[in-house]
Amino acid sequence: MFSDHYRLNLANVKDRQLAESLRVTAALQPGENWWNETLNGYRFDLREIVADSNRLPNRGILEFDIVMLAPQRGNLAMKQVCIIHPWWCDN
Repeated sequence: MFSDHYRLNLANVKDRQLAESLRVTAALQPGENWWNETLNGYRFDLREIVADSNRLPNRGILEFDIVMLAPQRGNLAMKQVCIIHPWWCDN
């Protein structure tokens, strides 16, 4: 299991790239993985589905908690997560 809290400035290129990367990773995992999302302190419900119609805002402070449970061994989604975030898969 992996969990963490993030506070990202979406106007910052690196923070925005991290948010997108975490969003793609969450979309590969079953269930709801992002919790307590706020944008500039206001509740913000960001769907984990990555699509042009559901893009991240270009600016603002995005805060959220992320919780990801590791799928069963051999699951393709977990292998894709290991490619994006290899430190999650180190044993």
